[in-house]
Amino acid sequence: MRKRVFGLRGKHCPENGSTNPQSSGAGSPSKSKERLLRGFRRKNSKRGKHCLAISFICFSSVLIFLSRFGGGSNTMDLPPPRVVQIHDFSEVEPIFRLEGHIKKRKVEDISTGIVRKYHRPSLDNGDCKPMHDWQHEPRPSCNTIHEINMENTRYIASGYFRSAYWMPDGFGSEAVIKLLNYNRNFTLFDSLLHQDDAKAYEMTQGSKYIPNIYGYCYTSSIFDYAPDGDFRAMLKKNTVKEWTPEQKLRYAWQMTKGLADMHRVGNKYGSAAMAHTDIKANQYLWLDGRFQLNDMNRLEMIRYNTTSNEACPFYESVNNGDYRSPEEYTKNAPHTDRIDVYSLGNILWHILSGDRHLFGDKPLEEIYAEVPKGLHPTFSDEVVSKYTKEEKSVKRAMDMCFELDPTKRVSAMDVEAYLKKKMKKYKVSRHDK
Repeated sequence: MRKRVFGLRGKHCPENGSTNPQSSGAGSPSKSKERLLRGFRRKNSKRGKHCLAISFICFSSVLIFLSRFGGGSNTMDLPPPRVVQIHDFSEVEPIFRLEGHIKKRKVEDISTGIVRKYHRPSLDNGDCKPMHDWQHEPRPSCNTIHEINMENTRYIASGYFRSAYWMPDGFGSEAVIKLLNYNRNFTLFDSLLHQDDAKAYEMTQGSKYIPNIYGYCYTSSIFDYAPDGDFRAMLKKNTVKEWTPEQKLRYAWQMTKGLADMHRVGNKYGSAAMAHTDIKANQYLWLDGRFQLNDMNRLEMIRYNTTSNEACPFYESVNNGDYRSPEEYTKNAPHTDRIDVYSLGNILWHILSGDRHLFGDKPLEEIYAEVPKGLHPTFSDEVVSKYTKEEKSVKRAMDMCFELDPTKRVSAMDVEAYLKKKMKKYKVSRHDK
């Protein structure tokens, strides 16, 4: 009986060390043996190569067939891949496999790049041009993001745009990967927003007061892991009220230093090249024994006017919260990097008071109306009279930030230099010993 090898009859290939009976013919055992030995010596036999190739093809075909259509206990159920389905009208739907459920999210039309809900103007607009090439040149590292096994991550918390997940970095350390929240669609606005966020981290890697970034792709990024929380959490726990005067001066300088380092990058025409636009307590992480400025996804890249050689202002249509500058609460008011300096004044007030409520129980509507008129957090003369020399230095820096006129308001570098000078004078170290 002729043996079948993966569906092929034995006449196509020799089996058990013998040649095909039909081709060998009858003969004596000695001739058959001689013929067999001669066949083994022919290493480059075309017949051998032909049979080997056919066997390989047949074997591969069987494996592919079994993997696709089953095959008893030898088959393996594979999870569905992450698929991008392109439909009519240039609509793209990524399909995610999450905990056994399939979730769909629409992606904004990539063929036209129209931002439907928000508008983020181009950096190149009329006489206003980018100060530097890096302001509009993204440098993604998508391979790094795609290599992450999300099964090894752990959910930490969510913000307005993204959620943070703990992850091991593969070298015994820890990191955080931030991913777009599942209740948000992919839009060009979000893409540019987090692209600027990544560029800001990239350009400030020389600072010890801004966390490191290890890669980003579209709306996902990898950062340092800060297990000890942020400044707002400390305010909630009332631990700030236990700080010594030396600690208050030291931490005031550290938080100012992070902002100053950011504003110092690409500073030109008397202006920073980047404005954070969202300075508040929870943006300062306690990491590696010091406060570090975090979360730059609301950042604005500042341009310059090629005619006047001055920085171009930018505008924000909506500014919520009780921690913003007077110009941010004023309709159609031009914004500059000095809005960050004003918000830094609130941070310094938090440090001195240990309180997380800037205006007590005052309604937001009243805050929006009164801040442009000069309202800001302050202290009574009685409280200030009891301050130590270190606390008075922080109070003076706070007053510098709360200048109502943005054209007269000092820069973040000025505030940092002042606090640094006072630390040196009072022999306060930059970090806890």
